[in-house]
Amino acid sequence: MWAAYHHAQLKKEKLWTAVVMNRPASDSDDKKSDPVVEAWVAMNEAALATIQMSVTPVHLNTVTSVDTAKEEWDALKVMFAARANAQLLLLMDELSSLE
Repeated sequence: MWAAYHHAQLKKEKLWTAVVMNRPASDSDDKKSDPVVEAWVAMNEAALATIQMSVTPVHLNTVTSVDTAKEEWDALKVMFAARANAQLLLLMDELSSLE
């Protein structure tokens, strides 16, 4: 559920590329003058902020401890997958006790 909502929000704001693309290599020695890198950095910062503003306070530590939107996304994916697995195990336990 969280992934669908955040994915849609990032796509709407044209920031999803920052989640699926690593920082591009610079063709220049001066990374500040490379427009492709500058554009990616701006998109990454906007995606980081969008994700951080859309999570609950309890998850802020997870998303503020990384540097890229991709790392944020992956950290949330791991955290929510673990929670979903725990809920599934709990439901299976409850179902088995009904028999």
